[in-house]
Amino acid sequence: MFPTNVARWSLPVFVWSIGLCLANAAFAADLRTWTDATGKIKVQAKFVSNENGKVTLQKSDGAELEIDLKKLSLPDQKFIAELEKNAPENPFKTKEESPFKTKPKETTTKPSTTTTKPSTTTKPTTTKPKETTRPGGTSKLTNTRNDGKVVAVTQPDKAWKFDVPAEPPLRSKGAVIPTPKKADFFEGAKGLVASPNGKYAMIGYSLQKPGSQSATSRLVVCDLEAGKMSGEGVEEGKFAPLAIHNDGSQALMKRDDFGFGNQDRVEIWNVGEEDSAKGKSWIPYSATTGGNRDVAWGAFLGDDRIATVSGGGKLIVWNLEDLKAIYSMDMMAGSKPALSPDQKWLAFTTGKEVGILDLAVGEVVAMVTTPQVQFPAMAFSPGQKRLGLAAFDRLFVWDFSNGELYREMPYQGIHVGGNITWPSDDHVLLGNRYLIDLENQVKLWDYQGAEFAQQFGGVTWFVMTEGDKPGALIGAQLPAASVKDALAKAMSAPDFFVLKPGTIVKVDVSGVDAAGKDFVEKALIARLKEAGFDAGPSGSIDLIAQTEVGQQRQISYRTFGRLGTETYNVRDYYSRVKFVYQGKDVWQTQVGSVPGFVRLAEGETMEQFLRKSEKFNFDWFGKLDMPKLLQKPSQAVGNAPVATVGATKLTTSGVR
Repeated sequence: MFPTNVARWSLPVFVWSIGLCLANAAFAADLRTWTDATGKIKVQAKFVSNENGKVTLQKSDGAELEIDLKKLSLPDQKFIAELEKNAPENPFKTKEESPFKTKPKETTTKPSTTTTKPSTTTKPTTTKPKETTRPGGTSKLTNTRNDGKVVAVTQPDKAWKFDVPAEPPLRSKGAVIPTPKKADFFEGAKGLVASPNGKYAMIGYSLQKPGSQSATSRLVVCDLEAGKMSGEGVEEGKFAPLAIHNDGSQALMKRDDFGFGNQDRVEIWNVGEEDSAKGKSWIPYSATTGGNRDVAWGAFLGDDRIATVSGGGKLIVWNLEDLKAIYSMDMMAGSKPALSPDQKWLAFTTGKEVGILDLAVGEVVAMVTTPQVQFPAMAFSPGQKRLGLAAFDRLFVWDFSNGELYREMPYQGIHVGGNITWPSDDHVLLGNRYLIDLENQVKLWDYQGAEFAQQFGGVTWFVMTEGDKPGALIGAQLPAASVKDALAKAMSAPDFFVLKPGTIVKVDVSGVDAAGKDFVEKALIARLKEAGFDAGPSGSIDLIAQTEVGQQRQISYRTFGRLGTETYNVRDYYSRVKFVYQGKDVWQTQVGSVPGFVRLAEGETMEQFLRKSEKFNFDWFGKLDMPKLLQKPSQAVGNAPVATVGATKLTTSGVR
């Protein structure tokens, strides 16, 4: 269930929050009351547009008003942000004491596209000839604001069920592929991508010296099967790589200038041809502004389609021939989806669910509810056996065949930064360096020094640079036998895990509201015993429960099947639990009382429902999923910020 605004039906009403479900632009057709930031001036009008921070409203008599976004009330700003998923920053014009000003009629329209003239300066070339003939020449094209068919993000009728394909062949056993040294001290790596078939990898670099207005971007293409670099090229401007085609001849690039809205342009570079470096260019999200205009993710889908995802979470699948949108879908803003190894499925999250999109037909074919997450990034394991989601402070892993949750593992201290990859079906690499052992739930190893890391063809590849010396793309199968031996030895130590089956846990409910203290204590003791632990006053690790009353805030809801939203004042009541070992937090989780999805009873109002929700959720303590293993928090290696069994300092010589 998710939050909504509340309307009256004769049947039960389903409601969800605008903050948790993506708004539809059709809501703009409704008249609503708009209030300026002072709260003194109000108008009845409907939303028309938001251009560069100037909001246009239309009154019932047809008169149009202009106002600076920041001079609207906070609820109105949030309404617009969710309505169009943009982040404008300009203010309303004011006239005398009112911030609303009559807007003159306009007769011109703005162009919706941007094209880039093909560059002929320096061209990336490769020793690998083109293997196929595909669209992607040097023509200028006009972008369209039509997003194609809109895919409904709803729970399918059928259950989550997929056949796991056969294990893909190992493309190589790993190698050290030398790469050219940095062009300048200020040049930096911008990304590492590979073809979906694992044959080719591409490293992107950009250079802009301090104070300079000009910039250059460099691509290095590597043939992973041959174990050698196959091409290098330089282009003007700052670009970052999004994807490389299966035959290694085309690169999908995005503009990468600083600031929101400045990563908006996508270009196709023909890195396998000598007659032209750049091909088609377009702005996929030209109708939006700010971070929602930026392109956050992209991929080639076979020979004839491309997928892009915006910073606002809009997926669009494009026809490569004419760059017309085939279909579009909304997912969680700021999230990173995952393309399956067989290139049939796209895994995505709404923030409250994980779903699977059938890329061939543009249909959501599976969904499962999840805890609400922040900054999620997703990836499939090499054999497509599992699906991982790395959020702000924890990792979720599902069995791809049936959608069952296999692991939920905390990893405080690890900065993922959207970087998740799978060295094997049983190991996840986070933040380009931390290897997680899923079977044993251990932060296993710290691979230090790489700029980027990805798994291609069953091998984990690291981008390495060493000052003004030549760099390298180094690959290895992880974990090595020596790492497995180190884990076995560490796990034999009696204090390696501070929480494991048989551990005595001291339960502390002193921070729980008096009304639920006894219930919470009994509930936690019962959950500990079910998980294989004992509870007692002499426990070696503390389980601390707390409740806290939050501040009052506003939340908007909309009713399923109806236009418009309503905003309500609510107060959150938080329930928290954490494990503490020798004064250090090793695991924690919490839940709030504000509902995400509401079902109203017959005759019940939304206000009545929300008032009932303003209380502590003591029942949650009795349903808590306990971690099975917790690692000792003080086992960091050297100066590493996260405790791991061991660490390796990577060099351009390889993985030791």
